[in-house]
Amino acid sequence: MQEELTKLFEVVSQLEKAELTVLNNAAVKTLSNYQADPTAKNKKDWDAAKKGLEEEINKLSKKHFSEQSETAEKFKNKSEVYRYLTEQGYKVSKSKVYNDKAGLLPNKDGEITLATVNNYIRSSGIKLKASSAQEKQTSVELMKSKLESEDAGKRKVLLQNIKLEMEIAEKKKDLIPADAVEFEHAKRCQLFKYALEAFGEKSADKISGIFGADEQVAARMLEQIGVDKSKAPELAAVIHAEQPAFISYFHASISSFLDVFSTETWMTEEMENLMKKWLERQEEEQVQIAIDLMAEANSGADPRTLLSMFTITRKAGLFH
Repeated sequence: MQEELTKLFEVVSQLEKAELTVLNNAAVKTLSNYQADPTAKNKKDWDAAKKGLEEEINKLSKKHFSEQSETAEKFKNKSEVYRYLTEQGYKVSKSKVYNDKAGLLPNKDGEITLATVNNYIRSSGIKLKASSAQEKQTSVELMKSKLESEDAGKRKVLLQNIKLEMEIAEKKKDLIPADAVEFEHAKRCQLFKYALEAFGEKSADKISGIFGADEQVAARMLEQIGVDKSKAPELAAVIHAEQPAFISYFHASISSFLDVFSTETWMTEEMENLMKKWLERQEEEQVQIAIDLMAEANSGADPRTLLSMFTITRKAGLFH
């Protein structure tokens, strides 16, 4: 099974690779649990995880390695093959794809199968761009750090408002159990997160087209800067190949903003302290409003004296 996994990891998409990794990790973990504690339940969990992994391996093997598979991806021409290779992160020129005639022969229907492309990848020796995976990981980490810094204020305000609503509810004695609230928040936030990520992936093609991945748009861009419009397909292909970067950015943005709400530890000690400071400022504003009203009603009184009196009476519990 590990040999099949290794072969698949060389050709599958990033999403398929992530799914395989999750399933493989589940199989390894449940096996470890069963070996440590050989109960019927642990055996059942391991069997289920192993079955899920095997089914996914079989499905992807048919898709990527079988010429006859109905679900296998097929390409109408070498332009589509070139686009696929660049999207997968391979360092290859369009001219090489077009000139390597022997390695990309179409089938009887005139299409080039994914299995043929995968064989071409292995036989031609083309490689993934140097440190592509590391660069993507670094870019995601940098983006998360930037978003955490930029959105810190927004998230604090949101959390403060939530805490304030809970304070009010507590005074009204209509709070429901905290663990039930946290679970519901986490569940809904995860669903919302997945929906937003799917939206980003579906929108990537449209967005990249707006910025030049569409050949007609690319042609107009080149015409505007006085460059030969015949280069439009190459420009479009290069821009289209940057879609994974957009999707990584979109996912990182969503994770940075929503993950804090999809866990059960969002009200940290830091947030608690910030909330207290915010409530104190709210009280000070209420005091000032009361002073203004009292000063207006008693125009002959000194507002500073009223402030001192109000503070004393409030601390003594005489004013609410």
